[in-house]
Amino acid sequence: MSMVLGWLRLVRPLNILLITFTPVALWAVLVRPLFGIPELDIRQVIMLGMAMGFVAAAGNVINDIADRTIDQLNGRKNPLLDGFPVSAAWVIYVSLNAVALILTWQLAAELNRWVAASMLPIAILGLAAYSFSLKCIPLIGNLVVSAFAAGVPGLVFIAEPIIGESLIKSPSAQSLVVYIIIAFFGTLARELVKDVEDKQGDAAAGCRTLAVQWEETKVLVLINACLFIVLSGVAYLAAIWYMSNVIIGAISWAALWFLLAGVLFTIYNPSHEGKERWSVLSTQLKTAMAFGLLLLIIVGANLWN
Repeated sequence: MSMVLGWLRLVRPLNILLITFTPVALWAVLVRPLFGIPELDIRQVIMLGMAMGFVAAAGNVINDIADRTIDQLNGRKNPLLDGFPVSAAWVIYVSLNAVALILTWQLAAELNRWVAASMLPIAILGLAAYSFSLKCIPLIGNLVVSAFAAGVPGLVFIAEPIIGESLIKSPSAQSLVVYIIIAFFGTLARELVKDVEDKQGDAAAGCRTLAVQWEETKVLVLINACLFIVLSGVAYLAAIWYMSNVIIGAISWAALWFLLAGVLFTIYNPSHEGKERWSVLSTQLKTAMAFGLLLLIIVGANLWN
């Protein structure tokens, strides 16, 4: 395997882009057009997104380092099992986190937000702990990843005080909170699906995930509960944008609702059996999450015009 290909498989560039542009899209949709003069400018928002993207990429790297045995048992692709040097992976991990910390330090210095900046090293430590320990504790590892996913849009809430100040009266500010909730429970649902998909290899490796501890039907109930919360949140966003006369936003969120409803249909009427069933479901949930970000960009472009 070439070093370039191995590097790309380790850091997952598409995931980095999705995470980087999530705070940018939210800022463009909610803060810039709806709240007047924001505290951050577009350069700072991009820096914020990049810092989170680099932390997430580093999390991918250390997860592959820690998961070599489990990935081999589960038949998952891992560049470190295909000849990419583990030592090089560690260098990449340290470098990505270093860049993220530099970006965060620069932002904290510009905005005098050192308390908020401390969230980034906490995220780095949390993802490392997840990779080597927490993922094998029932539900705890899933909650750590979900909290990180919710923290990406949550940073916009923290970075722009005007959103918190407008929370009670502003439907737009409430929309951001709902989006954070959607990110948390949507990620939790997908993490639980991945656990069910990998439960045989996890059990063989001694990793006691919730899917290993519980019967599949019980885990499915929890997945359905998460998706019900996500569907409720998406329906709320569709309604709030409709009442705000942002018709394209309402239609877009309604489209996402139907996409997620289709995921629920797949759960109860699977076209595949066994491990492949859960692999398809995981892909569908990831697609829905990416579609949700695309909707933010579409709505944002409409508001700016």
